[in-house]
Amino acid sequence: MSLWLDRFALLGRLALNDLWHDRKVSLCVAASLVAVIAPLLLLFGLKHGVVNQLQDDLLRDPRNLEIRLLSSGNYDTAWLTQLQQRPETGFAIGQTRSLNTQADLLGPNRRFVENAEIIPTQAGDPLLDTPLSALRGNQVILSARAAEGLTPGYARARLYARDIDSVAPLERWLNAQHIETSSRLAEIDAVKAINHVLGVIFGVIAGASLVGCIASLIGAFLANIDRKRRSLALLRLLGFQRAAVAGYLVLQALFLSGAGYLGGLACYGVGSQLFNRLLGSSQATGAFVCDITFWHGLTALLLALLVAALVALIGALRAISIEPAESLREL
Repeated sequence: MSLWLDRFALLGRLALNDLWHDRKVSLCVAASLVAVIAPLLLLFGLKHGVVNQLQDDLLRDPRNLEIRLLSSGNYDTAWLTQLQQRPETGFAIGQTRSLNTQADLLGPNRRFVENAEIIPTQAGDPLLDTPLSALRGNQVILSARAAEGLTPGYARARLYARDIDSVAPLERWLNAQHIETSSRLAEIDAVKAINHVLGVIFGVIAGASLVGCIASLIGAFLANIDRKRRSLALLRLLGFQRAAVAGYLVLQALFLSGAGYLGGLACYGVGSQLFNRLLGSSQATGAFVCDITFWHGLTALLLALLVAALVALIGALRAISIEPAESLREL
């Protein structure tokens, strides 16, 4: 095991020393990678930040999860229990008819509020988002028989979906029972459409950039191999096997792609701060955010290394076909 580690360390040192010796060429190759990686990171950061912000705005307003029953009916406890147990339901509670949901309130300072709406609540109410919705304190609790006598069942229900993706199926379930509803499904679909459009745009640009990057790297690595035919032939004469020569070229590609990724990440950091500062304070864009997560950055690094390794393997196939004696005749 130590012998293999020593050989791998030797290849790594040779690859780094060769890159430093040809640092001008290495800098050009790394700069070409930065020119591809930095815009892609910025573009994905904008997509992720904008879509996440729109989704957070939807989730912060509980009205976006609410499905209103527009018409009154006669729903029993079994129907309400079935509604509450559906996986799409986040909160549901029965309501009496509108005539029974009005009250006149008189304050201690003789201030009068007329026709205040009374709505039922219980623990987990997303509109209140507080444990106080569990009907504690100075509350009046009626018996089941008294509640049934006051209400022939429920006329409507206060209903909130579990999340924004559950609004549509829950509303379809109600509509299938000929219950007329109203929700903010149009706003939710608009956010999903924006996410889809941005995803398509990012995919097309990323694909085109990736193809251009691969073509550029193939040309650069093949030209570099032709330029170093003598050096590669000398390595073969010194006892390096074909696999070692291929590993030497792959290591160089990984070092260059790692440097290009770090440069691209630094450019992304500067660009994202400019976006957030210049556009975040604008009234038109609101709290603008350009952001990627740690896992996004790690995925981008792995993709950059994978592409560089695959391209280097193409060059390595050409390098291992070089005959040492044939290259040395050019000396």
